[in-house]
Amino acid sequence: MTAGEPAVALSSAQQAAVVTLLLEEEVAASVLERLDPEDLRVLGDAMCGLACVEQAAVEDAVGAFLATAEAGALHVGNSEERVSSLLQRAVGAPRAALLVEQMEGAASARSLAIARWLDPHSLLALVGGEPPQVIAALLLMLEPRQAARVLALLPQDLQVEVVGRVARLERLPARARALLDTLLDRRMDESFGTLPLRAGGPRDAAALINAASRDVEHHVLPALARQHADLAQAITDELVTFAMLLELQPADMGRLLREIDAAMLVDALAGVDERGQEQVFAAMSARAAEGVRDELAQRGRVPGDAAERARTAMVTEARRLAAAGEISLRDESDG
Repeated sequence: MTAGEPAVALSSAQQAAVVTLLLEEEVAASVLERLDPEDLRVLGDAMCGLACVEQAAVEDAVGAFLATAEAGALHVGNSEERVSSLLQRAVGAPRAALLVEQMEGAASARSLAIARWLDPHSLLALVGGEPPQVIAALLLMLEPRQAARVLALLPQDLQVEVVGRVARLERLPARARALLDTLLDRRMDESFGTLPLRAGGPRDAAALINAASRDVEHHVLPALARQHADLAQAITDELVTFAMLLELQPADMGRLLREIDAAMLVDALAGVDERGQEQVFAAMSARAAEGVRDELAQRGRVPGDAAERARTAMVTEARRLAAAGEISLRDESDG
């Protein structure tokens, strides 16, 4: 920064962090131990986020301590280790470890976020040669459906090891997540420009149409069907999903349920969250809803393929009723 340029403004938390990091460790610990938990977390976050503070900013934040800063800048080396040490002295090792993990967990895991958009084959290329524990950690950070597709691509013996690792894990420490993010970052840099993002396809096309007006749907699908019948059908198959059925108006839901037998409904609702189940129960009589609740409790775990078949059957029936004008699958305000 040249003379006359304004210093980069620090937040109040960052200014407090600069002061704290200039203190001797014992003095800093005595300050930290007087803070309440929320203030301690905020200050710890700020200290971990500092790397190089310009001299002018140091003057603004800690004028009285200027003599202890390096000429031109305050360089905070190994800030995470120093923060951990300070916290241990202030609040003890167990609470310090928890606070550090929370602070590290709050940091942005850029590569893990990108990984969630990669197709399964690309993800496998990134970690396929890694040990089972690394692959298991990655799968736990993905959406279940995406993780299942990656698992299916692994050799069968490795599948067993990875599933075993997942089952034995009780928690995934923030440090392990950070190491995984670093690994993915390095592998992505090595493969930059060659990994396709998971985007597009009939499902995304259907999502676009669902978000548009009815006029768009009525124009686009027939025209597309004349050009590419198979593609139009694939989009049509994705236009109505089971999740959409859970948002039906009570009258429409009630009409649909009259065509669905109890056993199919129980299979379809297995694994659905409480809110989704209540959307269905609201369209039923109290007695019928109680019967389905009891059956769900007694049935236990329903195999995924059975649940998927039941949901597909409900979607098919919903499409039939919608085509006949007996129910509406979309909010009338959509146009």
